[in-house]
Amino acid sequence: MANQVDKPQSSEPPTRASRVSGVVLRVVVVMTGFVMLAAGLWAYRESLAADMARTGPPLKVRLVDISRKLPAGRARQVQAAVQQAVAGRGPLDADVTRLVYDKASGEVWVARVHRVTLRGGGEVRVEADYRRPFALVAFETATRSGAAVVDEQGVVLPVRVDSRLHRRFMEISGVRSAPPAPGRRWAAGDLADGLKALKLIRGRPYYKDFSRIDVRNHGGRIDPTEPHVRMWAQTGRGRRTDVRFGRFPVDGDDYCRSPATRIQWLDGVVAEHEGRLAGIRDWIDLRYDKPYVSVN
Repeated sequence: MANQVDKPQSSEPPTRASRVSGVVLRVVVVMTGFVMLAAGLWAYRESLAADMARTGPPLKVRLVDISRKLPAGRARQVQAAVQQAVAGRGPLDADVTRLVYDKASGEVWVARVHRVTLRGGGEVRVEADYRRPFALVAFETATRSGAAVVDEQGVVLPVRVDSRLHRRFMEISGVRSAPPAPGRRWAAGDLADGLKALKLIRGRPYYKDFSRIDVRNHGGRIDPTEPHVRMWAQTGRGRRTDVRFGRFPVDGDDYCRSPATRIQWLDGVVAEHEGRLAGIRDWIDLRYDKPYVSVN
C-alpha cells in the first residue's frame, strides 16, 4: 500500500489591518515602558532629594538675644516652640526659613520677626523683637471684671495675674471693656490713653511714687468736669496725692496744654518738694494754663 502524504496547508499572507494592529501594540508596550521608567526615576529623585534634605547636621534654631529680652523660663518656651518648625527637616530643605519665620511670627511673645537666615552648621538664625509686660490693666464691664497684663502697645500677654504683679507693674484701672485673647491688641480708647500716661511718667525719678493710673472718667463719661485721666501717687498706706492730668489733645485741639508741658510742670512741683510726690499735697491739677496745687 502506497504511503499517503498529507497535502501541506497553505498560509494566507497577513492583512494590512493585522500588521497595523501589531505595530500599535508594540508602540504601546514601548511607551508604557518609558512612562514606567520615567515614574520610577521621578520617585527615585524625590526620595533622593528627601534623603539629601535630611542629611547633614541637625537644624538648630537660634533666637538672637532672646535671653536678654525675656526671662529665662519664657525664653526657653519660645525657643522650644519655634524649634518644632524644623522637626524632620534638613539644611537642604528650601522651606526651612519660611517655616521658621511663620512659626516665630505666630508666637505671642514675638512682636516682630526682622529676618531668618540659614547659616553653616545647620543654624537657623532668627532676629526679632519680643513683647514684655508693661502694665496691669483692671477692667470692669456689665457682666464681668478682672485684670490682664499688656505690653506697651496694649497686646494682651498670657501672664497669670496674682498679687505679686500689683507690686511689679503699674496698674491702669477703670477700663470699660474685657480683654481679647492673648496675642491680640486690646483696642480700647481708655486703655490707649492710660498707656500714653504711663509712658510719660515711666523713667521719671518719682515714677515709683505712683500707685495707679485711673481712666474711669475717660471721655468725661462719669462727670465731664472731672479729669478724664488722673494718676494717684501714694507710698504704702501714706497720704495720697491726686495728680489731675486731664485729657489728651486730639487733632486740631489747642485747648489742652501738651502732655509734655504738663509733665514738665509736674517735674517742677516735685523739685520744689525735694524730689517727693506722694503725699506732698492733696491734689495737683495740670489741666489748665499753669499747674494748680492744693493748699494742704
